[in-house]
Amino acid sequence: TGGCVPHHLTFTDEPSNAQVGATLGTVAVAIQDLGNITCTSETSTITLSENGSSTWGTLTSGTSLSKASTAGVATWTDLSVTTTPGFGSIDANGTGLTLDTSISLRIFRLIPVINNGRRRNR
Repeated sequence: TGGCVPHHLTFTDEPSNAQVGATLGTVAVAIQDLGNITCTSETSTITLSENGSSTWGTLTSGTSLSKASTAGVATWTDLSVTTTPGFGSIDANGTGLTLDTSISLRIFRLIPVINNGRRRNR
């Protein structure tokens, strides 16, 4: 909106727990003002990164971890974590904006289980 003064970032769609290499679902981050209203005229770039306390592998995107927002929101549908399972969260950063940290998520690896001579994933 015209009077919106960008202040901070907010995860409006949080990442989901996932298997190593699988998508984290739709992740969206909004640029908001002090009243938590999305600044719909904003096109600033938002960058995602692993939070420093994360224990899982590498956060990757099929396109880019940095995206220009559209109507104040940047959306990713191609995020995944490669190589190592663990726990962690994602930081969203933007120039001059207070960062936001996602909920904690779990990245796991399916472990084959032998049951009555048959292998299945658990």
